[in-house]
Amino acid sequence: MLSVGYQVLLLGIAVVYLAFCIWAGYRKSTEIKNATDYFLSSKDVTFWFLFFTCWASFSGAGNFIGYAGRGAIHGISGYWLYFGEVLIGYSVFGFVLAPYLARFGYVSMAHYLSDYLAGGNPLVRRVAGFANLLPNVCWVGGQVMGLSYLWTMIFGVDPRIVMVVVGFVFIYYTVSGGIKAVIYTDFFQGIMQLALAVAVVGYLIKVTRLDVPWVRETLIKQNPALWQWFPGGVMTHVSTFLVGLFGGLSNPIFWNRAFCAKDVKTARRAFGISMSITIVVVALVIFLGMAARAMNPNVGDQATIWFVFSHTHPIVQVLTVLCVMAATMSTADTHLNCGAANLVMDIVDPEAKLPDKAQVNYSRMATLVAGIFAVAGAVIFPTILDLAMFGYAVCGGVLIPFFVIGWLLRDKSSEKFKSSLSLKAAQTGLIIGTVVAVLFEGVPSLRAWLGGGIIPAIVATTVILLIANAFTRGASKPASAQG
Repeated sequence: MLSVGYQVLLLGIAVVYLAFCIWAGYRKSTEIKNATDYFLSSKDVTFWFLFFTCWASFSGAGNFIGYAGRGAIHGISGYWLYFGEVLIGYSVFGFVLAPYLARFGYVSMAHYLSDYLAGGNPLVRRVAGFANLLPNVCWVGGQVMGLSYLWTMIFGVDPRIVMVVVGFVFIYYTVSGGIKAVIYTDFFQGIMQLALAVAVVGYLIKVTRLDVPWVRETLIKQNPALWQWFPGGVMTHVSTFLVGLFGGLSNPIFWNRAFCAKDVKTARRAFGISMSITIVVVALVIFLGMAARAMNPNVGDQATIWFVFSHTHPIVQVLTVLCVMAATMSTADTHLNCGAANLVMDIVDPEAKLPDKAQVNYSRMATLVAGIFAVAGAVIFPTILDLAMFGYAVCGGVLIPFFVIGWLLRDKSSEKFKSSLSLKAAQTGLIIGTVVAVLFEGVPSLRAWLGGGIIPAIVATTVILLIANAFTRGASKPASAQG
C-alpha cells in the first residue's frame, strides 16, 4: 500500500490530469460544426495522432487488467479469447480491413454496412446501429470498473464514487469536444500507456523471469484445470474464441479510427504498428495473470493491480495508477463517442434529415445518456470482460456474417460496388440474428446450452440471410440498389 506521501502525490497529479481533460473538451468544443467534425474529426487525422489514439483506444482496462484477470481466473484456457480477439482479429483488422476502410468517410460500422451493402436503407442501419451500440456502451462500463479497482485499493473509497467522478470527466470532454477532444487527449494518454506497458512488462520479466515451468507446476497444484486448454468441455471455449474473433473484427472503435484516417497509407502504418504492439503486450499480460495466481491464489480479476502493488517501487505504482487511468479513459471516451454516433446517426437520424446544429446537439445529448447507462452497467457485471463479451457476442455474431455475405455476393464486374443480397434478406437476417444473439447471451438457461450467444447468432444470421435471399432475390431489388 502506498504511504501517505505517495498518496498525496498521486492525488495531486490525478487532479491536474483530470483538469487537463476537462480543459481539452472545452477547447475543442468550439471546433465542432457538424456531425463529421463530431464523429470523424473532419477525416484529417495524421499518422502520429492516429497511432496514439489507436494504441490508447485499443489498450484500455480490458487489455491491461481484464486479460490478466482472465489468466488468473481461467489459467491457460484464458488464451482462447486472446487467440480470437487479439492474435487473429486484431491482425486481420489492422493489416487488411483498416487500410481498406480508410478509403471511406462513414461515421460508423452500421453506416458502412447499410450504405455500402444495403443502399442506405434506414431499417438496416437502425438494426445494425443497435448491434453496434451494445459493445460501445458495455466497454465504457468495463473501463470505469477497471479504474475503480485501483482507487478502491489505494484509498479505500467506495468504487461507486470513483465511477461517478471519473465518469463525469470523460463524459464531459467527450460530450463537449466529440472525437476531436478524444483524439487530442488520446495523444497524451497513448504516450502514458506506452510507459505503462514498458513498466509492467519489465517488472514481469524481472520478477518471474518468464519461468513457464514454475507457473505451470504451481497452477496444477492449485487446480489441474488451470493448465488445461478445454476445462469443462470444448463448446464453451469454441464460443469464447468466436466471441473474441467476431467481436474484435466488429469492434466499433476500430472501424471509427479507420474512417478517421487521413488516407490509406496513414491507416496502414498506424494500425499495423499499434496492433503489433498490442498483440505482444496482451500475450504477456495473460501470463502475468497466471503468474500472479501462482503467487497469490486469491488475486482474481485484479491480478495486474496486485502484481504492481506487490512487486514494484512506489514511484512505479503511482505512475501505473495514472497510466491505467489514461488507459481506461482513452478507451471509454472512444466507445462513448462511437455509441453516440450509433444513437443519433444510425438509430435516430439514419437518413441525415437533421440540420448540422441539431445533429451536434442531439449527439451531445446521446453521449451524456450513453455515458450514464454505461457507468450504471459497471455495477451489474462481475468482471470487465464479462461485461464486454455481451456486447461483442451480439455485434460480432450478427454484423460480421452480414458483412462477409454481402461482400461475397458483390458484382465483381461493376466499377461501383453492388450486392445481390436482397433488401428483405438483409433486414430479416439482421433482425432475427440480433434477437437470437440477445436471447442466447442474456437468458442463463440458453447461454449455458451453447456457451453464449455468439454461435447461435452466427448460425441464425447466416442461415436467414442465405435462405431469405434465395426466396426474395427475384421479388425485390438488390439491397445495394434501394434507399
